[in-house]
Amino acid sequence: MHCDPHPGNLLRTPDGRLCILDWGLVQDMPADLRLTMIEHIAHLVSRDYAKVPNDLVLLGFVPEGQEDAVKSGDSMRVIAETYTKLMAGGGAATIDVNAVFTDLQDLTADYGALFQIPPYFAYIARAFGVLEGIGLSNNPDYAIISECLPYISQRLLTDPNPRTAGALNTFIFGVDKDDPNRLVNAKRVQQLVEGFGSYSTAANSLDSALSGGGVKALAGSAGPSMASRVDKAADQVFDLLITEESSPLQAIVLEQLARLLNAGVRGSWKNLRDRSGRLANGRSVLGTLVDPLGIFAKSDLVALDETDNRALAASQTLIEILQKQTSLDTSGLQSMKQEEIREVAMVVSRKLWQNRRRVALTSNRLAVVALLQTLDRLEKGAGRRGGISTATLQRVEDRLVSGSARVEERLKRVAS
Repeated sequence: MHCDPHPGNLLRTPDGRLCILDWGLVQDMPADLRLTMIEHIAHLVSRDYAKVPNDLVLLGFVPEGQEDAVKSGDSMRVIAETYTKLMAGGGAATIDVNAVFTDLQDLTADYGALFQIPPYFAYIARAFGVLEGIGLSNNPDYAIISECLPYISQRLLTDPNPRTAGALNTFIFGVDKDDPNRLVNAKRVQQLVEGFGSYSTAANSLDSALSGGGVKALAGSAGPSMASRVDKAADQVFDLLITEESSPLQAIVLEQLARLLNAGVRGSWKNLRDRSGRLANGRSVLGTLVDPLGIFAKSDLVALDETDNRALAASQTLIEILQKQTSLDTSGLQSMKQEEIREVAMVVSRKLWQNRRRVALTSNRLAVVALLQTLDRLEKGAGRRGGISTATLQRVEDRLVSGSARVEERLKRVAS
């Protein structure tokens, strides 16, 4: 890491790139330490403070063996408050990075036996303080920590490392990440989507400038066609979500999508029954026609519960977030010419054909996740009021998982 990024060491090249000079003051940042920092940031953002003491040990702020002392003492509250200031940013308008690092130094005086500043962090403090000063000279609300979010988002969404996957779960679900009925936090999803979009926009802008003759050529261009934007959006979807090998992000998306689909089916079935009218015995006309004996009338298979309602409500919020962040202007689709429509259709068809094995594998995984959630729901219902035995449900689950594994293996053997 370059530790002396003052304005004299930063140049903007004619083609729009950043040129960094004078690599005399650098700090080695091992991969394990970088992963720990990402995990730590996820714990702070999600307010999972129970994990912070162990993070501080791994980062070198707290001596090994002092985790319990940090948890029980007043230092944990002070450390959390100090970090909250750091995450807020805003420089001189609220509190600047240098002031925060001064607060951290003060902690070593008050809690010397529990808290220490590792040598590498002093270099981070120097670099962040200089960079925030540059930012504040142009924007009084600049926050260096906020500017790190695009990279952190990109790393969380694309890094297959199991530790990064754990950080992604923490970031999205917070302290509820181990809850079997967990639902994504829409606000944090918005942070990730905005951050990843910002990172992608910056990277794509630079690529366009470098390939098109510089920033002036980019500024003077008419902009990409609808077909090219669809092409780029499709590439992002396939790279992130519809992957040949299961990824942490795909697992989370399929889990939440399956939960939404199951809730949607139950919600639609309830609406249809309500609209069909009621008989004298209180049952719906449609329910009586489909299930005359009432075997499934009160089954968890068809009854909406609180988790379903929360899933449906969360889906509406997520749809609004994605509509705001998508790079495709759907309103422009109505004014497209026939030639443009054919180009877009060809792009979509080509992408689906080129990635047909990915689509098949992802569809198989989604079906399995949805069925496993249904079996889990039936098992919980059986435990409450009797029904299909848990042993039978376990046998069905084992066969489902085994069959899915065989299907996936065959699909992977099929030629592209």
